[in-house]
Amino acid sequence: MRQSRRKRKKMNPIKIIVDTREKDALKFKDYEVVTSIDKLEAGDYTIHCHDRPLDDNSIIIERKKNCQELVHNLVASWDVFKNELEILSKYRHKAIVVCGPNNFPYLYDRGFTKVSPSFVYCRIADVLMEYGIPTIFANSREDAENMIYRMFVKARKLNEE
Repeated sequence: MRQSRRKRKKMNPIKIIVDTREKDALKFKDYEVVTSIDKLEAGDYTIHCHDRPLDDNSIIIERKKNCQELVHNLVASWDVFKNELEILSKYRHKAIVVCGPNNFPYLYDRGFTKVSPSFVYCRIADVLMEYGIPTIFANSREDAENMIYRMFVKARKLNEE
């Protein structure tokens, strides 16, 4: 008789901390998570015990509801946003996750913004190169939840190794 494959260790639900200022927070209803609301110094989502900057496996996610919000932060609120980026950069794992596709050219061509896509891409490159923070475009809220959840799972696994 053949031995059964190794059973996967059942992991406890991930404890996600959502910032108090996060409006219309992601729900993560399709995932094994427990959410709580607390004030974060920067960012919108982190996980319990991985929420301290400079820790080896700390993780923080800054969520943008769409490209328009990202453009606003990269241009009109740039000085304030830079302060937040400074704090985010202290985390080992960090990302900006946009709930929606990269549609800068569409927004510019239709007159929803006067900021050229080229300028926005330069600022996104600045954020990556100067602060080490990638910008990830998810096609929907559901895709953003999935991406953030997967990052949290990986961060927790790295901590256990």
